Amino acid sequence: MGAALNSSARRCRGSKTEFMLRSFGLGLRWMIRRPVVAGTSALCLSFGLAACAVAWTLVDRVILRPFDVPQAGELVVIWEADPAKRQDHIEVSLLNFLDWQREAQTVESMAAFGSSHWPALARFGSETVPLATRAVTAGFFQTLGVAPALGRAFGPGDLEPDAPPAIVISHRLWQSRFAATPSVVGQSLFVDGTEHRIIGVMPRGFVFPDNPHAWVSAEHALGRIFGALPLDSQRFVGILDIVGRRKPDVSNELVRSELTAIVGSVRRRHGKDDGSVIAAVTPFSEVVLGRLGARLWIAGGMAVAVLLLACANVAAVRWANARERETELWVRLSLGARRARLATSLASESAPMVVLATVGAVAGWSWLVVQLSGAPAVAESGVALFDHRRTAVVVIAVLAAWTWILVAALPAVLAVWLAARRERADTRAMRRTSRVGAPLLLAQAATTIAVVALAVVTLETFDRLARADVGFAATGDVTLVDVSIPRWKYNTLDSMRQLFERLRAALEELPGVTGAAAVSVRPFRYGDIVDGQPVRRAGDATIEPNGAPGAYRVIVTPSYFEVLGVQFVEGRGFTDADRADTLPVVIVSQTLARVLFGDERAVGRQLETFTLSAQWRAQTVVGVTADARYRGLELPSMEVYVPLTQGPPAIGSFVVRGRSEVALTDRLMRAALHEVEPEIAIDGVQTTSRLLHVVLSPARLLTTLVAMLGGVGLTLLALGIFAAAAAAVGSARSEIAVRQALGAMPLRAARAPLVTLTRALAAGIALGLLLTPLVLSAAALLGLEANESLAPPLVAAAAAALAAAGLATAPALWRAARTPPADLL
Repeated sequence: MGAALNSSARRCRGSKTEFMLRSFGLGLRWMIRRPVVAGTSALCLSFGLAACAVAWTLVDRVILRPFDVPQAGELVVIWEADPAKRQDHIEVSLLNFLDWQREAQTVESMAAFGSSHWPALARFGSETVPLATRAVTAGFFQTLGVAPALGRAFGPGDLEPDAPPAIVISHRLWQSRFAATPSVVGQSLFVDGTEHRIIGVMPRGFVFPDNPHAWVSAEHALGRIFGALPLDSQRFVGILDIVGRRKPDVSNELVRSELTAIVGSVRRRHGKDDGSVIAAVTPFSEVVLGRLGARLWIAGGMAVAVLLLACANVAAVRWANARERETELWVRLSLGARRARLATSLASESAPMVVLATVGAVAGWSWLVVQLSGAPAVAESGVALFDHRRTAVVVIAVLAAWTWILVAALPAVLAVWLAARRERADTRAMRRTSRVGAPLLLAQAATTIAVVALAVVTLETFDRLARADVGFAATGDVTLVDVSIPRWKYNTLDSMRQLFERLRAALEELPGVTGAAAVSVRPFRYGDIVDGQPVRRAGDATIEPNGAPGAYRVIVTPSYFEVLGVQFVEGRGFTDADRADTLPVVIVSQTLARVLFGDERAVGRQLETFTLSAQWRAQTVVGVTADARYRGLELPSMEVYVPLTQGPPAIGSFVVRGRSEVALTDRLMRAALHEVEPEIAIDGVQTTSRLLHVVLSPARLLTTLVAMLGGVGLTLLALGIFAAAAAAVGSARSEIAVRQALGAMPLRAARAPLVTLTRALAAGIALGLLLTPLVLSAAALLGLEANESLAPPLVAAAAAALAAAGLATAPALWRAARTPPADLL
């Protein structure tokens, strides 16, 4: 006995490295002996770690550090709003912005950018290509905290009237058109008939706002466009949004209060204040990917919940393993082993499983990121997820360390503590197992109810968006062709109108084409902002331009509505009789008609639109169409359609309808257009069904993430119930045998040890049903709502939890019931 104690003492005095390696080896042997349990445990942790890493990567790149902008949380995007008139977004004029910039004290710096892309044409050698440009004011890049990778940003010298137009190009344009040559700075770029001087190249990944090819000076461009207008007229022609960097310790609400006061002061100085216009301040992160950015927090919270579910399952497995070795632990403590050393040894045995789970999480993260990167919502945002794999590996490593504490260290410490308090070897293992397993099961059930309910609500939201009536034919036989024309060649209105008519006729002559039409801005082309202009009922002099509803002017040819499949609610469409020398007419969307005229009949009434010449222009409504959602599936439709013969010829797209049995190829349409005008640039060709697929991409991305997390959470709950049931039945083998010997039916005898766990599961479901309405109420603020009420997602979540419980406990009950009492003893 003395020799054994001495040997044990020598082993306890061994080096820490040998001790850890020996414990690691014991863990490997446990995994080899129980490959199913160990593999399932490692897989659970891999799911949780990979889900958390993917969610964190998206949150980090979209919300915390979009486009590698430093301290992005201090950035806000600002515009005007009029809650009284339900106008959430009113663009700001350049003169008003300059007043804001001069008077604001709560922001360190402010800059402005065009509220939408300005389509342009650039010439590279003999090739003319479309160029999406954004106008920005001086200090734009400095406010964001991002410097050009080559050259410089806009400076005071670029604002001089006689200075050559300057342009900053994106990294992708630099690579695709200039072969990434460092000497590009100083070169000339022919844009819209004017030589521009390239002064800088932005770093890779910076594509704010909305992935432009290049940035031009807003002061220079607006001075050229509006320079002839009176200053008072320029002041109330909004075309800009503002980005500002808050001072330290200044809240968004304080910025909003100060800028609202400045807005009122500016409007009072110019006699335009009615007290209802305020400053709208939005976090920069919410503008990057719209509502998807804020909704990603939901995916992040669900990922954390899934990881905790996985940890609870694996902790239960490790706890059951430690309880099986209670006698061994008691003996080793009796021989003089220290509690801390014994707990460390027991916890270290879980290290191989955690390491395997970490490797699996890295592989799972890589696979998920590759899948997500193909989604248009991510690909078109400039968020290069795979470029940040080092960050993901660090996140996974840190989470793995915390996971090891939860699934290994805590059960080990608890097991050693209980072993030290043991008075006899025949302790009531089943009661202790249930005492520990029941709270875990309760927490798992409550968490899973919330996770599954969120997944169901997200699926219903996506289903509602996917089923939304977009107001036009979203089919494969309607094709959209986005174009840009060389405006330096067509410098009169008549020449441009004639060109558009020739282009339209060329498309209509293609084999299989049943109709072709032209439109200035086709649905969803420029996101949320589409050529907005103030509109009011004719004669309502009480409404000023900035206080009027913002309608989205769409220039169309007569057959546009028929070709695109837009239905009329009342009135007529445009005809060849609507000429420049006849009565000005418009067609309005159903929502705009309701805003302007209420329940009154709109056809035959007059409305007024505010023009760039600072005048209200009266037009007669001849038709009302069903809402065609130009700005997004979750935004109201506010369109005013103008015939090409009476509006500015700013055509940006052609709509072509063909017979389904005849294929309209990209090559055929490009050839037909280039035959009419060789220098026309074709931005893209896509069917309306493909367009809708792209528009739904952000919602589809979130739905995929959340549905995956909901399914994983439900699977983990089933595994947790299975592990708890198996442990409870296994620790009560003697009790089950005695009950059968006393005459109890096998199933009843096997069911008795599960009473505690059943009660815990029921309590967990009840707790989840109580807490889930609070979770779903928070989700509803981000637009995630059930179609009718909270009942369907709650019932679905509870049913899923009960189904998982039944599937998980059935095998343990069946084995216990079919095992003879003698074998159980």
